[in-house]
Amino acid sequence: MLDAGIELGFEPPEDFGIPDDEVTTTIDVAPYADNKCKALEAHTSQGENMFFLLLPPEVLRPVFGQEYFILRHSDVPSPAREVDLFAGLR
Repeated sequence: MLDAGIELGFEPPEDFGIPDDEVTTTIDVAPYADNKCKALEAHTSQGENMFFLLLPPEVLRPVFGQEYFILRHSDVPSPAREVDLFAGLR
């Protein structure tokens, strides 16, 4: 978000997130982005995450439209960058 010029309203701690080069899997969940936002709004326990909800919808949807994972081990061949959590298992 910082690279896109989006002001967070706070200085992220050093351990906020992980380096992009460690991410091995990116899943497109854009059709569910609005549902994710509504779920955060519905749970007061998510108060520390509410700064995301202050972002304008045109910024929030792309932020919530991707889920990121790190593959730690695989017994089946897999590409270096995945877009399917079940690749190689179907």
